[in-house]
Amino acid sequence: MFRLALGSALVALFSTVSYGATYDFSGASGSGCAANAGACVYSTGVNNSNVLLADGTADAHYTLVGVPTGSGLGPSTFVVLSSQFPLSTGSWFANSSSSKWIAPDANQNQSMAQSDTEAYIYRLTFNLSLLGLSSGSYTINLGWLSDNNRNSTGSLTSGILLNGTPVASSGNAGQANGSLSPVTISGNYSGGTVNLDFVVYNLVYTGPGNNPSGLRVDITSATATDNPIPEPATFTLLAAGLIGLGLYTRRK
Repeated sequence: MFRLALGSALVALFSTVSYGATYDFSGASGSGCAANAGACVYSTGVNNSNVLLADGTADAHYTLVGVPTGSGLGPSTFVVLSSQFPLSTGSWFANSSSSKWIAPDANQNQSMAQSDTEAYIYRLTFNLSLLGLSSGSYTINLGWLSDNNRNSTGSLTSGILLNGTPVASSGNAGQANGSLSPVTISGNYSGGTVNLDFVVYNLVYTGPGNNPSGLRVDITSATATDNPIPEPATFTLLAAGLIGLGLYTRRK
């Protein structure tokens, strides 16, 4: 009887601790993302089914929660028109089959509001509880670029915030016509909405031509592992089994 109690407790404990479910919450590959878009992370310029949006379309996954004072821009973001500067001239890294540039205005053949102290902050949110995860850890791998990657003096740089905390080594090359800069973001989940903010400075520019601003994010993978905490009853059963086994051994 005691051995049975111990065995049952061990099975319950290890099945709870060691075998947490794994969730794919990338909009590109997560099976539940199309039905629960708020649970997942998406590249810029795609819809809930991860299909590229048409130029000029609003991107519902990214919201501007910060803009330079007086700009009148936001909260919506838009897929940049590719038929004109800066995409048509190659000044920005070309769109791909998995992501497109977004900006506060679809027309970037103009100078956007600029500031050396205030940034455009693009927010992407996800809520893993919508997929069934209660608590656990997650990892997001992405590549990104912005125009620009810093302010005029270099005292402030564009980067990524996870729930308001800077992500280590999350800057990008800032050359909008260069390759996407890879970043890995890891965190722990305990319920609720997680905010992923992309902070983009549009440095003060006094030269000839326009001064556009934009963001490009390409999510390559996003996975989470559920780490449930064993119920108190499981520990009680385990303790009872251990005590019983001790008494049983002692009798023998």
